[in-house]
Amino acid sequence: MNDEILLSYIEQHPELYSKSNPYYKYIEIKRGLWELIGKEMNMSGKHEIYIRSLE
Repeated sequence: MNDEILLSYIEQHPELYSKSNPYYKYIEIKRGLWELIGKEMNMSGKHEIYIRSLE
């Protein structure tokens, strides 16, 4: 996986990381975004990309 590509996707969605974003507290929105990012990066598991982002 290319970390730079992952970071660029995350930067486009501040609701994933910015507590000041009004959508930050909505887990379903974040799950959907992680799934979308996973599809864009051809990742197999929806949690795989999230776990990788924490490393």
